[in-house]
Amino acid sequence: TERGRNFVNNAKKPNGIKDKNGHGTHVAGILAAIDNTIGVVGVAENATIVPLRVFGSSGQGFVDDIVEAVDYAAANAASGDVVNMSLTTYGLFDSLRDAVIAAADKGIKFAICAGNGSDFAGNYDPSRVEHKNVFTVSSIDKKDNFASFSSYGNPPIDFAAPGVDVESYILNGVIQSWNGCSMATPHVAAIMLFGKP
Repeated sequence: TERGRNFVNNAKKPNGIKDKNGHGTHVAGILAAIDNTIGVVGVAENATIVPLRVFGSSGQGFVDDIVEAVDYAAANAASGDVVNMSLTTYGLFDSLRDAVIAAADKGIKFAICAGNGSDFAGNYDPSRVEHKNVFTVSSIDKKDNFASFSSYGNPPIDFAAPGVDVESYILNGVIQSWNGCSMATPHVAAIMLFGKP
């Protein structure tokens, strides 16, 4: 976590990476929770997580903060590293799209949330980004049914993954089942860490 950064509130506390909402912890647990015989086990158990905090305790934030975080990843990650973006915006923002493409051009891979608006994923950033190193993820349930809340469209969506009733940690070690493309995205990010797809 020493490489993690906080981009909220103009990064006045750059080391303030502690999750204050639960969303980031839930996503991280799906991706990398350790197998310690309690709780849940991540898809890429014990993978290294570098938290880049872009949302406040409300679970909302600003596009400029997300762009700064993507630029930070581009400057500090190595080719083949994976960025999980379990977030979406309300609309299209060329600055965010361009930042993701610039990082992807360096060989950094992205797993990106399609969104939960039951809408065409191409209407939002960063889910609309098309690049060989960018994979947009929609949600399915445990019976492989497409989740009613999930955004759709191919392109830009590349994969669907479990995003309904997904158990993981939130704050203070509590485990909850959550729904959302945010929960599907780390499943794909974890697989990408193994060199797939």
